[in-house]
Amino acid sequence: MKKEIFLAELAKVFKKKKLNINDSISELDSLNFLELMEFSNTNFKDFDFPIDSYKKCKTINDLIKLYGNRID
Repeated sequence: MKKEIFLAELAKVFKKKKLNINDSISELDSLNFLELMEFSNTNFKDFDFPIDSYKKCKTINDLIKLYGNRID
């Protein structure tokens, strides 16, 4: 998935108009997290979302790194 599309879709999860890779994910609540999991399951069928690694993420860029080469 292209990074621009990923950011646009992720903005919907965060209920924002636009996201920057340096934006914080600290405001993600449990409902947003479930939406993020649904987004991942829908768009990345082969991706087993690493919850422990996710907990260490501070920014959108950290989150992008979790997806590895699935985001280009």
